[in-house]
Amino acid sequence: MTDKKLNNTFRGPLAEEIVKYIDFKHQSGSQSTSSEMALKAFDRFCVAMENQNMSPLQLAEAWVKRCDDKPKHDHGYSVRQLGQYLTETHHPKAFTVLDAKGNAPKPLGVHTGPFAEEIKEFIEYKRMTGRKYIIAEYCLKAFNIFCAINTT
Repeated sequence: MTDKKLNNTFRGPLAEEIVKYIDFKHQSGSQSTSSEMALKAFDRFCVAMENQNMSPLQLAEAWVKRCDDKPKHDHGYSVRQLGQYLTETHHPKAFTVLDAKGNAPKPLGVHTGPFAEEIKEFIEYKRMTGRKYIIAEYCLKAFNIFCAINTT
């Protein structure tokens, strides 16, 4: 994304981070624009809340919190994923927001990375041998995400 798009689309305190996250999602193979729409709405919310001097975590929690005075965009999923991305990249504005049930965000949807193909083949092999639930799948995908983040 160019600086021009950044200036035209995102203006809040997390604008630069949102743009980097969206670029990361596109580089990882995600073609979905639903998270972009949700993050644009979150950015507008952040701009509206600027006079309250809230931290990124406070902004994210206020956005995800259920109430009737703001639109519901993907139930805060994209904002949670943004926080996870910032956490995994050790960004100073990192935050973690749990869902309504107290669960941590799901792993980032990275479809590429240095070991994506090998992990896919390994998981398929395990499933063909009769395994239905493969706990190593989550660990291997997390490792691949870590590698993808640190090589970009």
